[in-house]
Amino acid sequence: MKKIFLGKKTLLNNKKGAALITVIMVLAALAVLATAIVSMAYVEARQAKNQHDLTKASFIAKSGAEIAALEIINNFSYYLENTPPPESNITLADGSFDIELSVIRHPVVSFDTIVIKSTGFYLESSQTIYLELTHNSGGVLIKTWYRADPFP
Repeated sequence: MKKIFLGKKTLLNNKKGAALITVIMVLAALAVLATAIVSMAYVEARQAKNQHDLTKASFIAKSGAEIAALEIINNFSYYLENTPPPESNITLADGSFDIELSVIRHPVVSFDTIVIKSTGFYLESSQTIYLELTHNSGGVLIKTWYRADPFP
């Protein structure tokens, strides 16, 4: 058996493939980083769109409550005696809203309350807002806004 002398070049000292492996590892790390950044950007854009839609739905609900309140303020005593059925799918701008009225009569104190429940719809989002109108014996009308049902 004849030994071949390769000088300083042995199989363990051969470094020709090390650069290729390093470049592949760096590219793999950059691909993972790029995927994470794109993924985060997509999630942020989706959350921003959802927040935008919820905000529009909230403004539509508030506008619907204001429209109903204007009618009720002009005829408060009529609405205390005659609670109309809920109105639904009233179009406003690029959304719609539903209105539901509740009358609360206070036997002990001399004021009555009408609660307007307005639900605004925009695309696939919806928001509900409550507007409480209290008309006391002195003729003063008090408007109070709620995000949750004030009388659950």
